[in-house]
Amino acid sequence: WGTARHGGLFLSDNAPPLDLISIASDRPFSLPGPLARLGPTRATVFASDLGARQFFPHTLLLGYKVSVAPTPRIEFGVSVFEFTGGEGAPHATALKRIGHFLAFPVLPLKGFQFSNQMAGIDVRYTLPEHRGATAYWEMNVDDFDVRRFDGVLWRDDAAQLVGVRVPAVTADGRVGVTAEFHHTGTRFGRHLQFQSGATRDGVLLGDALGPDADGAYVFVDLDPGPRTHVSVAVAAEAYRADQYAITSQDPFVIRRLASRPQERRTRAVISWRRRSAEARAWFELQGGLERVTRFAFSDGPARTSGVV
Repeated sequence: WGTARHGGLFLSDNAPPLDLISIASDRPFSLPGPLARLGPTRATVFASDLGARQFFPHTLLLGYKVSVAPTPRIEFGVSVFEFTGGEGAPHATALKRIGHFLAFPVLPLKGFQFSNQMAGIDVRYTLPEHRGATAYWEMNVDDFDVRRFDGVLWRDDAAQLVGVRVPAVTADGRVGVTAEFHHTGTRFGRHLQFQSGATRDGVLLGDALGPDADGAYVFVDLDPGPRTHVSVAVAAEAYRADQYAITSQDPFVIRRLASRPQERRTRAVISWRRRSAEARAWFELQGGLERVTRFAFSDGPARTSGVV
């Protein structure tokens, strides 16, 4: 559900897999009529019960994604996600929920505020002549209002991800590099009614940054031998915990009430993996260090942590 190293902005490998019912195309297919010009197409739709620990127990997460490849170099994807239902959640008929899920971008807000919707787009561009290099971009929007364009696309509601992956930096293909930048807005993944946000059992479904943060990442992958893999990950992140208030609903206005120091984290993690000669098992060793300044958004002393 995403082109980045650890998945997408909304669904990633940060949380455990969802228990769900899914219908998906087994292989790319062609759309009918003039739409066939969009190229090979994939589609997925799913429904998942997020469990008893949601703010509204047993909230449903519904989602669908359609991806097309108009040329061998370019792939576009559009995705929609909806949190709806659950014990104590705003009521709506099944027909109204289905209509909202499929057509919410063109529906008025009034009368449809019984769920939380998120929508995403992603683009991937491949350069096979440059050793398979790929550039990718993803944006996920938690709300949309043309009257506050900058807030919707960057400051408040959206998350953005841009990256470049070169799987074969060297001629022998043993070294690969990936670089990414992630940004999340102040309200991304949060909601006034569905107060668990974009989580399951308290764990973020998507980008591990959470809302109101930035992260820059570099990953280096090395294959020194046929059964050995080494990876190095370096990260620099900034987290914000400023306080905001919604002062108007229509037009929507959000104002910052108080600023706090930004928590900053810098870390490096190295992993060594080796496959057994019989290819029956992998052995892995991992270690890392992280330096945190302004921990817990205070001006206290910096701290250093390690993991093995």
